[in-house]
Amino acid sequence: MNGEGVCEGYALTTLLLLEAAGLDTKYISGKAGDGLHAWNLVQVDDEWYHLDTTWNDPLPDRPNEVGYDYFLVSDATMRQNHTWMTDNYPVTAIDDYIE
Repeated sequence: MNGEGVCEGYALTTLLLLEAAGLDTKYISGKAGDGLHAWNLVQVDDEWYHLDTTWNDPLPDRPNEVGYDYFLVSDATMRQNHTWMTDNYPVTAIDDYIE
């Protein structure tokens, strides 16, 4: 929202935007790689999916470019490099939304 931030800022901004669009969404805090991380769950077509807007933002910054590797993905896809307290969140769809 302010043009700068870390994963918490990405996830909270995404949460606000998804809520404003009328979508059910959740904020997740967990780990990715060796550090703490935050991202979202969003419900689409009656199924839950992970959405990691931080990891979809290319580094170094490349204006007008975005990735989709972490866009509406399943628990199985996220488990490849993210961890979280699964009991605290809904189980996602079996498959990624877009394959």
